[in-house]
Amino acid sequence: VQAIDRLASRDAGAHGLWGLLEFENGTVGTIETVWNLPAGAEIATDDALNVIGTDGVARTQLDPAPLRIWTGEGSGFPDVTYGPEVHGAVTGALGTELAHFAQCALAGTPSPIVTPEDGALALAVVLALIEAAGTGEAITRVVRS
Repeated sequence: VQAIDRLASRDAGAHGLWGLLEFENGTVGTIETVWNLPAGAEIATDDALNVIGTDGVARTQLDPAPLRIWTGEGSGFPDVTYGPEVHGAVTGALGTELAHFAQCALAGTPSPIVTPEDGALALAVVLALIEAAGTGEAITRVVRS
C-alpha cells in the first residue's frame, strides 16, 4: 500500500488522498478521494468507479448528476442516487443499505452480502492508506480474511 495526501492544514485533516494497492496475485488497484471541490462547483460529489481488466472495462460515474433542475433562481442537482429523501424517508443506495442492515438486525441473521470480516479488511486497508500517506513509506502487510 502506498499513498499520498494533501492537506489544507493539519488541523483540518486530509482534503485529498491517492492510494496504490498491490495484491498478492499481482493485481493493482488505485483509490482517489478528494473533498476540495470549490463551493461554486454546483456538484456535491464527483464519484466514479472504474474496473479495468484484461478482457474488458466497466465504469460508472455520477457526474454529471442524473437530474438537474433549472428555476428562475438558478439550477441545482438534487440527490437521486445516494440518499434522497422522499416523503421524509431516506431512499436510494443509502436507504437500501440501511433497510438491509435493519432487516438483518431484526431477524438476528448475518448479512449474506457483507461479512464482519469484509468490514475488518476494509478498515485495515484504510488504516494502511492513512499510515502510508503519513509516513511516506510503503506499507506491506498480508491481510487475509
